[in-house]
Amino acid sequence: MAETKQPTKIKHRAQNGPKREPREQRDVMPTVYGYVHFAVGSQQIEQDKKRLAAAGASKILVEKLVPFRPNKQPVLTELINSAKKGDSLIVSRLYHLAPQLGTLFRAVVDLKNAGVDLISLDDGLYTRQPNGERIYTVFDALQTFVRDYDLRHNRERLHIFENGGGGGDG
Repeated sequence: MAETKQPTKIKHRAQNGPKREPREQRDVMPTVYGYVHFAVGSQQIEQDKKRLAAAGASKILVEKLVPFRPNKQPVLTELINSAKKGDSLIVSRLYHLAPQLGTLFRAVVDLKNAGVDLISLDDGLYTRQPNGERIYTVFDALQTFVRDYDLRHNRERLHIFENGGGGGDG
């Protein structure tokens, strides 16, 4: 009787230990950002920067708001686009994240989509905690409401203007 050679056993992952992420992904620690925006002439910026640093922000980003263009926040946009999942963003107050409600709702939802945790010191908000995660649902709904309201309001204004009544504030 001829001997049949047994196939070499393949070691399973369990024998080799858990699957590990590539070294470059493992070695990168989450970044804690601080963000403050200010209008020209604001005196509070240095105080806010100190508070954010004391709260653990390792990188503090400062956004100077341009009059008549409050929705243009290139520093915040760049942060959202370049942040990694697991990073955190600390603000002193939630309304310091964006100057207008629609922009604020959009920023919070964009942070969630990027996997960035949000911490608001004065509002007691930390989105990594269960109660904090609920804010995403509320802000997402409010963002949809504001967007729909703006669309309806703009259509009504356009209709008024097209019918010769475009002289007022609306």
